[in-house]
Amino acid sequence: MLAGLVGANYLLGLALWKEARSDLALHNDTVRDIELSDEPLVLVATESSDSLPAERGDLRHILARGTLRVLLPTLEENSLPRTGALLSSAAKRDLAASLADRLGVRLVLVLVRKPDELLEALEKGYGDLVAADLTIGADRPATVAYTHPTATVDEWLVGQKGEGNLPRKIEDLAGREVHVLRDCPSKATLERLIAEKKLEINVVSVDGSLDVETMVYEVTNGERPLTVVDSHHLEAIESYNENVERLFKLNGRRELGWAVRKDNPVLLAAANQFILAHFATAHRDDEGLHFDGQ
Repeated sequence: MLAGLVGANYLLGLALWKEARSDLALHNDTVRDIELSDEPLVLVATESSDSLPAERGDLRHILARGTLRVLLPTLEENSLPRTGALLSSAAKRDLAASLADRLGVRLVLVLVRKPDELLEALEKGYGDLVAADLTIGADRPATVAYTHPTATVDEWLVGQKGEGNLPRKIEDLAGREVHVLRDCPSKATLERLIAEKKLEINVVSVDGSLDVETMVYEVTNGERPLTVVDSHHLEAIESYNENVERLFKLNGRRELGWAVRKDNPVLLAAANQFILAHFATAHRDDEGLHFDGQ
């Protein structure tokens, strides 16, 4: 269970957070007087993001400023897939809004065009927290700290439903081509399987500006042969794309979480406490991590 993940570092961080809230008595009027909007302020990070303010302060600074800047991926208009793809983004925004509301500050969404640049934007100080599906323990910058898990997923190989000669086991991938997003965990999974099974699989890296749902749409439209999708994304995609076919799992379970800068331990503790409280009724089943309430 998630609660079992609480350790000494978390408890220390939580104590620092409580101390920070206590020390902010001087700024309490400022925090209370913030006008919380029903809709968050939205900023878009572009390739020339130098116009965005870069701030790196911990929770004390965030409370005094009155805003929580949350980094999320956005989609290019010309690559927007079916409307169902917006559901996961809306859920992430709502969860981030709940955290901001709990802290008593206004949510500011900083949308990053390329998902693989989220952590770079975090490091540069354009946001306080990344509320996307990041793999915990993956090869990430040393300056990043992960929250407790928000989900546990499997990796599925998928293809176009009805296509002949689809692979049904890992050995069937010999000589085949699989498209994956650049620097995504599934690429590392495939490379590990290639080494372990001594298979010749052509792994094609796709530019990070493309999103998972567009990639799957192109596979099911015959534009790409095969790809790999996390189970929680796949469940959402299957709700509106009838042409996607699950083939087989590539790995064991993988934990996902949010990220903050490592030099923001008090914010990390606050996010962890929020996650544990929000997902207190979590339970696991064969399809991943599911939640039964707020």
